[in-house]
Amino acid sequence: MDLNLDDRDPDRRTFITLSATGGLTALAGCLSGTTWPDGDDSSTDTDSPSDSQTAGDLDSISDDSDVIDRFERRSSEDDWTVADDAYGIRIENTTDEELTIALRLDHDGDSILDRDVTIPAASELVIELSSGGTYDMAIEADGLESETSTTWSPNDCEEGMTELTIGDSGIETDSSVSC
Repeated sequence: MDLNLDDRDPDRRTFITLSATGGLTALAGCLSGTTWPDGDDSSTDTDSPSDSQTAGDLDSISDDSDVIDRFERRSSEDDWTVADDAYGIRIENTTDEELTIALRLDHDGDSILDRDVTIPAASELVIELSSGGTYDMAIEADGLESETSTTWSPNDCEEGMTELTIGDSGIETDSSVSC
């Protein structure tokens, strides 16, 4: 294949070849996912998180924040208890379809998470946070919006949790703190 970079108008064959190569590369990236929620082939993102995550990418990911201890997607049938001296956030999709949410989480005014996340049907996203302070969270899902703000301190309270349940009738929010 001859591609002359000085020639700004590539011929039709070059254009088709480059387009097909780009399309196959993008498709190969999409096909390298996993079989979640069985967990047989889960992958882990060890680099900084991207703006949008899918099931295999989010089973358990690392991030640049020293505030987030755990960030994973799980089956709603699995039991989850917030770790001692941690604040937990649980976002559950109770619908029978996969749901993409826009999630923003701030800690003491600094953004620690801002991305779109896809949660499969009958699944949940759990986040555990280790630092005390004020957590402001906003989610938008299928035209529905919810915002919460919680101040929590591991020195004063053993654990705390905000649970958001997204269903066909809307978003329900419940917060609790054990001191």
